[in-house]
Amino acid sequence: MNTIKKTMTTAILLTVALGVTAPAFADYVTDGIIIRRVAPTATCGVSGMFTDPANLDRGRADNLSVNCVPGVSRKSDYVNYLNGLAAGNYCVADAKRVVQKGGRIRKDAITRPPANPYHCLLDGISAKDLANIVTPNP
Repeated sequence: MNTIKKTMTTAILLTVALGVTAPAFADYVTDGIIIRRVAPTATCGVSGMFTDPANLDRGRADNLSVNCVPGVSRKSDYVNYLNGLAAGNYCVADAKRVVQKGGRIRKDAITRPPANPYHCLLDGISAKDLANIVTPNP
């Protein structure tokens, strides 16, 4: 037990001393496409994509659930990457444009059933900017 405490203390001290934080190890996406599912009757506008009142009130994405596919450049290929997304309309954006507007796309694959290897979290972009760069059902 004492060895575990010493190991944990050493790890914490090294982390603080080196200035390493969890986000430094995160796997961020900077290219490809992102896909956001909206309700069948919704559009790819601000209110359609930001259904969580907290996101809508802030006017910015904060851990917005999306699918992301690095390395895919054609938006029309989105139909091959809908794992974990229910039927509806889909809003697709170029990940590079999202990043240019201040967005951060972090891989967050879901391994428990139903698995979704394309799941990502999006934050840092304004609702208006995101709505202006997505394409509905390309």
